[in-house]
Amino acid sequence: MRLVIKIGGSLAFDANGPRLAYLKRVGEVVAVLKKKHQLIVAVGGGQFIRKYLRNVKGKLPNRQIEWIFIELLRANVRLLSFMFGLKPIFDLNEVTKKTTGVVGGIRPGRSTDANAAVCAEKIKADLFIKLTNVEGIFTKDPKKYKRIKTVVMSGRNPKHLFDVLQGGPHGTVIG
Repeated sequence: MRLVIKIGGSLAFDANGPRLAYLKRVGEVVAVLKKKHQLIVAVGGGQFIRKYLRNVKGKLPNRQIEWIFIELLRANVRLLSFMFGLKPIFDLNEVTKKTTGVVGGIRPGRSTDANAAVCAEKIKADLFIKLTNVEGIFTKDPKKYKRIKTVVMSGRNPKHLFDVLQGGPHGTVIG
């Protein structure tokens, strides 16, 4: 299976930096998944980067601040690539149907979610999972339907990824 897993920055990084205990738990899941599946992990910025940017806002032109933001996101990519044993992806042109790795910010004006979606399209992903700090979103009511897809899931417990890959419910119904 070809997978793209987007880790929300709010899960991975607090105001003081990386949430290493959480990232270690995600890494344990990634270690299992990458043995059986083609995998791209995407990561956001989190509170640390937002705090950093608030401190420089108004002191530099917006375009320069945007490039600083990209470089901070690249540091997040580098950290996760080391922790997960995956290659860092800093250019979406590098992504082919066979690519595995970690992606984040590429250039100003495009979110890490958008970059994850581009990667999913390029590798023809079977599943794009977004880990967030909310419970998640289902395609149908899990109380009425046995076979549902989670579109967005809570990333608080990374091991729930295994359940989602097997068709189990972890999310919130919208409707």
